[in-house]
Amino acid sequence: MDVIERELMIRPGSKIIDIGCGFGDSSVYLANKYEDLSVVSIDKWFDQEAVINGGHGRIIPIKDDASDALKKLEKDHFDYAICMNSYFLMHDASFNLNQIMKHLRPGGKLCIASECFRLEVHSKRIVDLLDVELGWNPWKDCFSKYHSPVWWMREFSSLLEGGYRIETCGELDIGVDLFDAFIDNMEQSVGPCVKKSGAVMPRKNFMQLRNELKNEDNVLTMMMASIIRTT
Repeated sequence: MDVIERELMIRPGSKIIDIGCGFGDSSVYLANKYEDLSVVSIDKWFDQEAVINGGHGRIIPIKDDASDALKKLEKDHFDYAICMNSYFLMHDASFNLNQIMKHLRPGGKLCIASECFRLEVHSKRIVDLLDVELGWNPWKDCFSKYHSPVWWMREFSSLLEGGYRIETCGELDIGVDLFDAFIDNMEQSVGPCVKKSGAVMPRKNFMQLRNELKNEDNVLTMMMASIIRTT
């Protein structure tokens, strides 16, 4: 969250969309830290009442898919949009960052922070390691969508409509440390509803994946992209 705050330089009184916010922790944090901030939180997982109470009435939670939730919001209205550790799961032929950008005012900024591979994965050995059934499929449902910062830069550049500018898109300097900390503290990092759903890869599998990636001169890390609406 600190990285996103530094990138956005949030002003008091701003209006923010928090897309794919999980259990709403980021929304609650922002609503409590910044004076007169209003946040619209979008996700399918959270307890709406808990998010409202945690944000002292400054959060409007919408429990829905991002694409459907955004249709309910005013265009040209928000100062910032953030998407932490979730955009890669939503990005497909029917939903991309253009649907988010149109809700920002001119000068507004979208910040995406996400897990990624440093390099694109082409190794069959790594794919086979992840293409297993655990009640879900880690490769098909998650890791195949990670990609690399270079891939995302090309994707964003090809998709963006006029009036938007990519300011940054790359691996964070502390990206590997952040991802390693997530793995090492997975029990604390993953919420109870996600654990109950079974959509968590065992830590030992992560360790095996980390070793296999090292053999390929690759690594799991974190990236950030920021896109500004210019007109």
